[in-house]
Amino acid sequence: MRKTNLTLLLLVVSMLVTLGLKAQVTFGVKAGLNFAKFLTKSDGITEKSDALTGFHTGVLVAIPISENFFVQPELLYSAKGGSTTYEGDRYSLNYSYAELPINLKYKFPINETINIFGATGPYVGYLISAKGKLNNSSADAKELMKDLDYGFKIGTGAEIKNFIIGIQYELGLANISNSNGINMNHRVFGVSLGYLFGRKD
Repeated sequence: MRKTNLTLLLLVVSMLVTLGLKAQVTFGVKAGLNFAKFLTKSDGITEKSDALTGFHTGVLVAIPISENFFVQPELLYSAKGGSTTYEGDRYSLNYSYAELPINLKYKFPINETINIFGATGPYVGYLISAKGKLNNSSADAKELMKDLDYGFKIGTGAEIKNFIIGIQYELGLANISNSNGINMNHRVFGVSLGYLFGRKD
């Protein structure tokens, strides 16, 4: 199952890159911070973890549909998770994903060098690693988690010449827990910086 999910993810990436090569596209890189939580639902009770700081980094390609409208797939490494304190002990879960967001992005030109943008779209992620921590001790938790995560992202920001400054919110829709009777979903607020290669506008 894990090999099948990874193969499908790589196939989608390959298709998007092929599409990009046929259009007048712009490639770029990005990196930033994740402020991640997860929601846990069990026996009708919903609890939200404390935020855990992680990071994301990867590459992107902007494929123009019209002058100001773009499809922007990204391939990211993204660290998520959450933490909580119970009876003086600190518990945390740290996840690492290979993530593929596909954003629909619209730019609002301000002048020749600045664009304000809004973006939204689905994402799918494949679990790379999962660690459970109690205070200073840690253990592998991958078998407790499902391989596939998916959901939607919404964000905004600015392009200043070749640089990108952005914020985004990620709403996880997949139940990432492998435990019966427990439903877990990601919630991630992110900030990022990026650079576009070869942009001429």
